[in-house]
Amino acid sequence: MKTIISFFLKIFLLLNSKYKIKLLNKTLRIFNDYDKNFFFSYNYREKFFKESKNKIKNKISIIVQGPIIRKNNFTLNSINLYLRNCNSNIILSTWENELSNLEIKSLKKKGVNVLINKLPEIKGPSNLNYQILSTLNAIKISKLKKNNFIIKTRTDFRIYLEEFDIKILKLFNNFKQTNKFLKIGSTNSTLQNRLFSVSDNLMFGATNNLYDYFSRIYSNKEYLNFNIFLKKQKKEKFFLKESYICFPENFLCYNYLKFKVNRKIKYNSKNYLDALKKYFVIIDNSILDIFWYKYNHQYEHREKDFSLNKKNYPLRLLDWINLNKLND
Repeated sequence: MKTIISFFLKIFLLLNSKYKIKLLNKTLRIFNDYDKNFFFSYNYREKFFKESKNKIKNKISIIVQGPIIRKNNFTLNSINLYLRNCNSNIILSTWENELSNLEIKSLKKKGVNVLINKLPEIKGPSNLNYQILSTLNAIKISKLKKNNFIIKTRTDFRIYLEEFDIKILKLFNNFKQTNKFLKIGSTNSTLQNRLFSVSDNLMFGATNNLYDYFSRIYSNKEYLNFNIFLKKQKKEKFFLKESYICFPENFLCYNYLKFKVNRKIKYNSKNYLDALKKYFVIIDNSILDIFWYKYNHQYEHREKDFSLNKKNYPLRLLDWINLNKLND
């Protein structure tokens, strides 16, 4: 059976893209007519993009941080896509030996700011200090350029929406008009059932607020103390066990709120939901047409992956809006 499937897949891959789409359409129509349990759909996005130069018109920085993803030349093609779709400063912040001298020269020629960072000695949980350092150094460049708004993303993360830079800024400012306390935006990679889990895959907001969020490298002792702190908290059954283990999202989010926003904040559901309402805005990945080239990237909506715990449900924009209404 595997041999037969492999044979047909190889034939399929040899087809012109137009015929692949036609074949997928017909195949899924058959599935939808005869499968007893599910309807199936799919999506497709371009992989590669022509090079162009950075046309800077906005006081916005798009930060792309992390290691270079070489498969399908993903990271550098993401840069090409942003150069085509946006008119903002693009800052690529990566590590030593990730880019060749020729690639660095080519990126700079296109108007991209390239930062080559040394890896920090202390990794932190899930290499958190790597993310902090590469982001913080890029934010410092943004401050020097006097850009007042930042969209921070990752090297394995791609936004396909055209002019997403100015659209995100306008969306943020619209919410800001009704909530003067709003500081940072994120996406529905944020989970409903995990305390202080505001996703750091994509974040946006005023430069000073993002600077505060990624303000410094932390020590192993600080991570250890946070773990001890979490173990002492009263556990709420509604939330995932991950809420009481130190991981990047809860460490960054809680420490930001505790030391930069509200020193009286407590580590519980009420304080978390109040913070989500007051200081954050959560939008859907689908709004920005996001493709995350990691984990189960073949799923357009990852929460429908049957291998995931049902509690791993994302906090969508409508959930966030309803959350605000419930807490009014």
